[in-house]
Amino acid sequence: MASQGYYDWLNAGKPYALVRPLAKTQANIRRHGLTVYDYPDNSHLLASKPEDHTSFSYTGWPNAYTRWKGRAIDIMPRDDSAAARAENTKIALQIIRDKDADYPGARWVKYINYTDDDGHCWHVSWQPTKSVTSSGDMGHVHVSGRSDMDDYAGADDYDPVARMNGDDDMLGQAGIKIEATESSIAVPGGANRRRLWLVLTNDTGIFDHAGPDYALRIVAKPYNKPWVFINDDGRVGGVVANGVVRIKNGETMSWPLPDDTRCVSIVRQKIGDTEPYAGPLTAALEM
Repeated sequence: MASQGYYDWLNAGKPYALVRPLAKTQANIRRHGLTVYDYPDNSHLLASKPEDHTSFSYTGWPNAYTRWKGRAIDIMPRDDSAAARAENTKIALQIIRDKDADYPGARWVKYINYTDDDGHCWHVSWQPTKSVTSSGDMGHVHVSGRSDMDDYAGADDYDPVARMNGDDDMLGQAGIKIEATESSIAVPGGANRRRLWLVLTNDTGIFDHAGPDYALRIVAKPYNKPWVFINDDGRVGGVVANGVVRIKNGETMSWPLPDDTRCVSIVRQKIGDTEPYAGPLTAALEM
């Protein structure tokens, strides 16, 4: 039996608006040629306890649901091929990594349902702590949003597909340029090593890395070897205050690159973690 909310919605003229962070994320993902649904179908509309696709959901969190706003999207595979399903899974995992890392673009996420490479379907929720349970919502990526971030602007440029592919130039958007040059830097043993020059090109770039528990790290990827840290201090920029890294106009810092480096990136990492990779802010530089 349909809910009272459904009949109220009909009587109100079927009002519906997808909230800002989901609408912006949806538009960004669609640029990659992917189908991303939001508007509820009849199974959503006529449910006895309607959920986030509808604009009269019973499951708003953390605040009571405000009518008449939708807070869910479904990211569909490109087709029914194994490659398309694998891509769909990778998109979900990128969103999960971003949410776990408190990446600003993903802060609005309440929960996500996705199917892994083995065909198992999972419900990953942050309400408020992370919880992983099984789900029956298979075959696509469902993402629901929090009910207290309807006008959140921090996801306007959030593109999990670009981030997954290493194309998300968040540093470039802030006016940051990364360059690597050949130089004759003497090292023990008499060999020369390439040196990375990190050029910070304006005084307005601000990187929000979620407080003192996180830092921006510079990492390098030598050929056929794991990512490695190359900056000893673990932070980018000269001033750190209230968990925000602020860069100075024209500031230049440099570090030696490992032999046979193929790619340099800046990542966001929780302080104390030993693994360099925590989701790149930019692919930075292919070499």
